[in-house]
Amino acid sequence: MATTAPAPSHDRTQDRIAATLTSLQSDLARAEGKASLLLALSGAVLVALVSTVKDLHLPAPAVAIGAVGGAALLAATVLLLLAVRPDLGGPGWPSWSRMSREELNDCLAMGYRVEHLRYMAALARRKFLLLRVAVDCLLGGLGLLAAAVVLSWTL
Repeated sequence: MATTAPAPSHDRTQDRIAATLTSLQSDLARAEGKASLLLALSGAVLVALVSTVKDLHLPAPAVAIGAVGGAALLAATVLLLLAVRPDLGGPGWPSWSRMSREELNDCLAMGYRVEHLRYMAALARRKFLLLRVAVDCLLGGLGLLAAAVVLSWTL
């Protein structure tokens, strides 16, 4: 005879959703911190590159490779800016200002909802994907800049 587990109570479900949301918020905070640090790094390298390159007389291959490296750094910076850009959509607090007092009371009384959890998970995934591609661009750009330096010494 098969037995089925009793359905979890509403309170237990709410506790699980709340714990998962807390974990997602922690992951989002980590993503924001990483993106901010990488944004400062890429910005500093771009400023150094722009301020240094204009006074140098480099061979054409070094200029070409350096330009591609600079473009990769610029792409990384744009991706990082997109990662830290606030997302004001979704079912959470950004929607509260558009609700009437009664709608807001009803929404808060219902507790955490699965659609909010899904929205937060999608937001975290998007931020981490942007970070991943930005890091790839940073690594490629820095590698190309290093190759341009080596070329400028050897040509």
